[in-house]
Amino acid sequence: MAAFTLSGLASSTASAADFDTELSAAREAVAAQDADALAKIEAADAAAISGDRVVLARQAASLDFYRGVLHWQAQETDAAMDAWRRALIIDPTYAPDAELLTDVDALDLIEALRSETQQKEMRAPGVDEASPGVRVYVSGQLMHSYDLIYAGRQLVQVLCPDGTLRGWWHVYGDAPDYAGACSLPQPDYTAFAAAGSDTGKPPRASKEDREPRESNPALLGYGLVGGGVAALGAGIAVQQLQVKPAYAEIEAARAAPSSVTRAQADQLSADFGRARWISLGLIGVGTVAVGAGAAQLTLGPQGVALTGEF
Repeated sequence: MAAFTLSGLASSTASAADFDTELSAAREAVAAQDADALAKIEAADAAAISGDRVVLARQAASLDFYRGVLHWQAQETDAAMDAWRRALIIDPTYAPDAELLTDVDALDLIEALRSETQQKEMRAPGVDEASPGVRVYVSGQLMHSYDLIYAGRQLVQVLCPDGTLRGWWHVYGDAPDYAGACSLPQPDYTAFAAAGSDTGKPPRASKEDREPRESNPALLGYGLVGGGVAALGAGIAVQQLQVKPAYAEIEAARAAPSSVTRAQADQLSADFGRARWISLGLIGVGTVAVGAGAAQLTLGPQGVALTGEF
């Protein structure tokens, strides 16, 4: 079953400034470490789907970045990483807000997660360009049938033929029925139940629509192995070209403490930590990708196949 996250369809009465206002309020609450910061983020999350303009990718990604900052401040590292992964799925080029997050370890971790995200599976959004007057935006980007997006939670906004904008949060996998959302009365979407849906959510695309986009298992396996080898190579290169030289400089400074200032010593440590995180992230992602690709090629879609000579 396809995974959906739906907070509702857009209301034509919402102001274009509502989301900007809520997003600004959320940022201010996070910066002040207010107790209601999470509630402010959730309010902006809801405003993103109820406005009458397309939300930019960076703005949508900021919501999960803010969640990650709150988790990091609470020393909830795994939850922070999950939130930052979601932000990078929405906007792979997202640049952290340096005024909200100054911890060098956290910033290095985000860069490692960015490398990890680049190895994630990509999906076709399932856009049917034959649908007259329907324009589909996924996390701020106008979609075409040939586009690809990262699997995961994305902001969907559909500009309907009547000029209204329908929005919801959707977790790809499967693609929703974009044109079907335009056929529903606004803002009430309970008509799904009356039409036979037990979820109250935009119905997913038919199996026939999805099958042409399903990837060949062998191609997927080779792609994972190739991507994994590339990530491993990049990780090893960073290890040799950045991590080891940075460590050598630290050792030299330790041997002659008077040769560097405290600020220079801190910078050396920061450079070493950043390079080490990036190297470990690339090597970890590469190892997982190679293993998954090898398993895909060995097991295939039909089951376990023993290989070797007996």
